[in-house]
Amino acid sequence: MGNILVTDGMAESAVKDLRKLGHKVTEKYFQPEELEGGILVNYDAKVHSPSTSMALPSVIKVKEFIHYNSLNVEISRKNIIFRDNHICQYCGTKKGPITIDHILPKGRGGNDTWGNLVAACQSCNQRKGDRTPEEMGMILRKQPKRPSRIHYYQRHVKALQSDWRPYLFMESF
Repeated sequence: MGNILVTDGMAESAVKDLRKLGHKVTEKYFQPEELEGGILVNYDAKVHSPSTSMALPSVIKVKEFIHYNSLNVEISRKNIIFRDNHICQYCGTKKGPITIDHILPKGRGGNDTWGNLVAACQSCNQRKGDRTPEEMGMILRKQPKRPSRIHYYQRHVKALQSDWRPYLFMESF
């Protein structure tokens, strides 16, 4: 996963969300005067030190472009279940343990790709076995596809980070 630069003004919950997505989070602390021209939005809260007090930044503008060209999400059990919203893609249940199912079984040439893996409850996965959904008369609720990292960011934006929405392409400025 990529490296993310975190300032001392970033919300702790946002840092936890970035770490959950597998980012290596690097902390860097700025002096308040370094940020003044680049602060676009502040939280209502203030941060204090023995010598100064300032509004807690929510969105800052960086002076130099940070090259980060990977929007890919690594394929893993956790990310497949997260993509499918912890819902069985055959019956729609959220109950019980969720497993990973190969749409085209590995024994028949299926591989570990975003388009061939879905979340499934244990009973649907066992019922399907080493067959395709068509052979078992099972219908996928949605066709699996490779997610983009921007979709994960959009799902993690909480009410506290509502000011981030325009910067994550969730609404216009």
